[in-house]
Amino acid sequence: MGQGNNAFVFPGIGFAAILGRCKCIGDAMIVESAFALAEYTDKHYHGLGRIFAPIKDLQQVSMVVAAQVLATALTDGSATRTDLDGGDLGAISDLVRSRVRVPRYLPFGVAENAL
Repeated sequence: MGQGNNAFVFPGIGFAAILGRCKCIGDAMIVESAFALAEYTDKHYHGLGRIFAPIKDLQQVSMVVAAQVLATALTDGSATRTDLDGGDLGAISDLVRSRVRVPRYLPFGVAENAL
C-alpha cells in the first residue's frame, strides 16, 4: 500500500502537468488526484473492500487521474494552456486518451542455434 501513490497517482499528475504545460503542481492538483483514484475505485469496485483498483487498471486509472487533475489545473490557473476548456471534462478526457502511448512490440522468438 505504501507505493500506491507512486503507481496510481503520480503518473496521472505528471501526465496532466505535461499536457497542461503547468507552471507548478499545486495542492489542489494533488488533492484532486486522490479524489479521482478514490472515485474510480469506488465506481468500479464498490463493496469489494478495495483501497486501490487492481494493477490491471493502472493505465485506465492514470488516464482518469490525469483528466481530473488537468481540469483542476486549468481551473486554478496552474496550467498555461489556453486552448482547452477547463470545464469540459469529456473533452479533457478525450485529449488525455489521444495522447496515451500504447506500446507495440514486434513479435519475437528463439532463433535456431541461439545458444
